[in-house]
Amino acid sequence: MEVEKLKKGLFVLSFLLIMLSLNINSVQAANWVLVGDSNATTVYVDGDSVIDGPSGSKEAWTKTEFKSPDCTSDYPKALRKCSTRVVVYEKHFKDKTFCPVQAVFYFADGSSQGYTDDCRPKRVVPDTVPEAVWKYVFKPPAIDPSPQIHPLEP
Repeated sequence: MEVEKLKKGLFVLSFLLIMLSLNINSVQAANWVLVGDSNATTVYVDGDSVIDGPSGSKEAWTKTEFKSPDCTSDYPKALRKCSTRVVVYEKHFKDKTFCPVQAVFYFADGSSQGYTDDCRPKRVVPDTVPEAVWKYVFKPPAIDPSPQIHPLEP
């Protein structure tokens, strides 16, 4: 039981340290780049936050703004208030998976709450906003659909 309390305390402490570092660095404005838009959400990546992680992974902050408050969160019951915005620290992997690590939820009532996830990788579904985030984070080379035709030499 003491080990569980210690683990929980370490998670809370690491989350607070990250939040504190965000506040310290808040003098520098975030570079929010629009990467996806749907009927329900608008999603941004902080272009300045993208860093190389272990084993070829990438890490970045994302922000999702809900066009109407999201009251159907998949997160724990305590976070199922109506969110207006969520800022998430995510890890992205070369095999087209990603996982949230930490999040701050902003609610319609003006309050906010932090959350730490255990980072179970999820598949990136094609033609979705998470795929747009993944593509931005990894910046894969664009494929030119037009064939290169070279004239024959005389």
